[in-house]
Amino acid sequence: STSRRLAAKNVTYRRRYMADHWSAQRGEACVAAAVDGATEGLGPFGAAARLLQGERLQLPKSGSAAGDFEAACQALTMSVHPAVLSALQAAESGVVDIRGGKICDAGALSALLAALASNASLFALRFWQCALSSDGINLLSQALPESVTSISIGAEDDGVALSPLLKLPKLTTASLRCCAVATQEALAIEASLSTNPCLISLSLFSCGLGDEGAVPLLRSLRHNSTLTFLGLASNRLSDASARAVLEAVAPESTTNEAGKSGGEAGDKEDNGAPNRALTALDLSFNLIGGPGRRTLEEATAASPALERLELAGNPCLRAGPTASLSSAARKAIAATWEALGEQQRDEETDGVASDGQLAVAAMLCERVLAGTEVRGVGGADGEAASLAEATRRRIGALVALLPAPEELCAPLAELGSMAASRGFPLSQIEAAGEVLLEALSEVLGGEFSEEAAAAWREAYASAQQEIVAKYTPGQRSEFQFAAAAAPAAAASAAGDGEEQDQVQEGGGSLADGGGE
Repeated sequence: STSRRLAAKNVTYRRRYMADHWSAQRGEACVAAAVDGATEGLGPFGAAARLLQGERLQLPKSGSAAGDFEAACQALTMSVHPAVLSALQAAESGVVDIRGGKICDAGALSALLAALASNASLFALRFWQCALSSDGINLLSQALPESVTSISIGAEDDGVALSPLLKLPKLTTASLRCCAVATQEALAIEASLSTNPCLISLSLFSCGLGDEGAVPLLRSLRHNSTLTFLGLASNRLSDASARAVLEAVAPESTTNEAGKSGGEAGDKEDNGAPNRALTALDLSFNLIGGPGRRTLEEATAASPALERLELAGNPCLRAGPTASLSSAARKAIAATWEALGEQQRDEETDGVASDGQLAVAAMLCERVLAGTEVRGVGGADGEAASLAEATRRRIGALVALLPAPEELCAPLAELGSMAASRGFPLSQIEAAGEVLLEALSEVLGGEFSEEAAAAWREAYASAQQEIVAKYTPGQRSEFQFAAAAAPAAAASAAGDGEEQDQVQEGGGSLADGGGE
């Protein structure tokens, strides 16, 4: 059985070898032989471009892309490339997906392009680890049929020029994933992007752009009116790229003022109108921090069309408590607190007119502290009023810091240390979130929307983690034990009460019987 397994492995390895080490010289020789006239100075790919413009590879349609590919190979008197043939045979819904075929010769590419030209239903072409050279990319850009509107190139070697593909007049979707794009090539992509009339989606995932390559590309969006999606995930982009996004979508005056405040040059000449076409921008898994995120939020405010901004995996979402809150959630919390401040209450607190904020703070203190013995917190009326006012100020300060989550760590840590030192029960800290929501709902009524409630709940859950972190492990264990024992104690107390009632009822009947 071992020998059979080894034999099967050898067959697999031979097949891989045939696919990966396709005879490029043979394919190029076949192309050169098929071209009428001199080919000196053209090179194999130049000869292939001339061949595709002639009639030699304009074959009658066979009804099958794989069949047309075989016919093209036969016309070139060359063997059929196994990886390309398999991809054409497996093509579904108009997509040809070629993986790991080492399609680096002019012959295989010429036959593939001829097959695509004969099958207009094939509109998407994908290459992954196919060792395409710059000459091969140029051949694709010159001879790719107009029926192909989507192309994807993935995991190509360094130094391959990919920008010619973006000059295709009918191309609408391009994905250049995991391709090492140098700064010079990024500038060439920028130039192509500025002039392409049809491209609506471009992905440059993990291309090693860095800020040096991404900043010019983003600024060029001021000259583009068709691109709706741009993917720059996993490219080591920092806050400088976030600034470039703002420059692309905001009016020039806004970017000048922001540049001066941020220490960057703000006197840049106007170089196009603000972009209003881009609707989705993927900046996931980069190095964008808190300031960069705030800059991007300015960009989304300046361009209402930019509805989707992906920041997953960036440091800005781990900068501090509530960092994961969306911009809409933070705005909802701020709007709720502002509405409370504008609401005047009829009742008074110790002779002082109360607004909605103070009313919520008073409810929170009263309900959370009810039945709780906390060191340093008295129960006198004056102390309760001052505690409510202090709570109002603290909540307002925390709400004001929501746009900068990294600055929330210190005040929440201080609050946690204060609660831990005074022996405030953890169960009450957990309950305070729902008490706060109940108070907000009671004071605001129908103005307190479900979206705002969800935002407050998420924000409190994040802040609670920071507060509880200041409790010692011993305190947390003690409170957890007390919380676990509470139901049993309550049940025992209830049972003792029922037994006492039965004893009293029995004693009364005996006394009545003795009297009789």
